[in-house]
Amino acid sequence: MLYKELAFYFERLRYERGFSQESFIFDIVSISQYKRYLKGHPPIPFPVMVALSNRLGLKYDYILEELDIAKNKERRMVIRLMNFIVNYDYEAFDALVADLSDDFFLEDRNKLLYRYVLILKDLFQKKLSDSDALFKLKILIDYPNILKLKTLSSNEFMILGMLATLLPKNEQMVVLKRIEKILENPSQVISGSNEKMIVMVLVRIIKLLGMHEDFKKALFYCQTGIKICKSIGTFYSLDYLYYYASLCHHSLGEIDQRNEFIYLAIVASSVDGNPKKREKFVKLIEDDYHIDINQFMHNKWK
Repeated sequence: MLYKELAFYFERLRYERGFSQESFIFDIVSISQYKRYLKGHPPIPFPVMVALSNRLGLKYDYILEELDIAKNKERRMVIRLMNFIVNYDYEAFDALVADLSDDFFLEDRNKLLYRYVLILKDLFQKKLSDSDALFKLKILIDYPNILKLKTLSSNEFMILGMLATLLPKNEQMVVLKRIEKILENPSQVISGSNEKMIVMVLVRIIKLLGMHEDFKKALFYCQTGIKICKSIGTFYSLDYLYYYASLCHHSLGEIDQRNEFIYLAIVASSVDGNPKKREKFVKLIEDDYHIDINQFMHNKWK
């Protein structure tokens, strides 16, 4: 049991039900001990859990059930924020995040992802420079100490992939090798179903490999990501995978294959009906290849 989460949930319920801390813990535990529970050490003894539940007028098992519901709710909300970022829907992001804060999150992994998406949004909207975003991400996941860990959480793994793209070029390969080892042995990532997370990291790895002009390996990871997307039936980041595959084929002088992936990138970016996403990829492709995308798509359908 994650006792810190439970302690924070008691604290939230205490506040919502109008108890002061003093009245809430009176004759149950000292204020200094209660504050230690909020830090996660030591674990809350079972009799104390029951007594605090009774003080709230609730059954202990009910509180545990509600804690699970609350954690699942906050997880869904932070995933929605991530999806808004991926789809460049900043208006929806701002509307949802307006009701959130660090204090909303009971679970550390959800709080970590929440802090990450805030940095990511500011970076994408150029409210943060690359160097400032890198500084914040380093603090967020304790880089470079994180490289020494044998296992990473799925969120740490994803953030490390983003951080790597912002590092100076001479530092990137150290992180890239660590990430590649994890991709070869996914058990080093603590997660349940993590296919989408792996795809998101693959996108970062492909970008890094392109910067280092290792186009064949980048193309291999493009194909790996595309296979994962098809196997789980998702378009999540598929537009990026097709786009990067087109760049790889272009750099390798394989123009027919490049054109096929340009077409697929435009189709994938149009699937969910988000005009901002399609506009982004149209601009990227037209700038990269100096083509008119409307004419290109017209010729493709001939």
